Amino acid sequence: MLRSISKGAIVLRVLIVENQLLLGAGLQKLLSDQADLEVIGISPCSQLKLVQEIRQIQPDVVFLDNDSHLTDAIDLLNFLEKIPRLRVIVVSADHDRVQIYNKHQIQLSHPTDLFKIIRE
Repeated sequence: MLRSISKGAIVLRVLIVENQLLLGAGLQKLLSDQADLEVIGISPCSQLKLVQEIRQIQPDVVFLDNDSHLTDAIDLLNFLEKIPRLRVIVVSADHDRVQIYNKHQIQLSHPTDLFKIIRE
């Protein structure tokens, strides 16, 4: 659900799904400095809990850890496909790459490149 801030600007609600608390906290800090991005939580990486949270809080963007140990990644992606406005960004801590859900890969030269990806 997109939210408005002053004078019609749009705020994107972001949910971070991360096993590694340090990476999750780093993403949260990076994103929370942006006026048009609202980090609404860092979710545990249980697939059932994640699906429940997405249904309940209706984020606009979900960051997923590429190395998470979800029970069934195919089921999760099938669920996420049913939410057409939801943008899914897959992040890998091992590489300087961000994968957008449609399999497009982007090489990051700076952490702030994430802002461009989120707002596309």
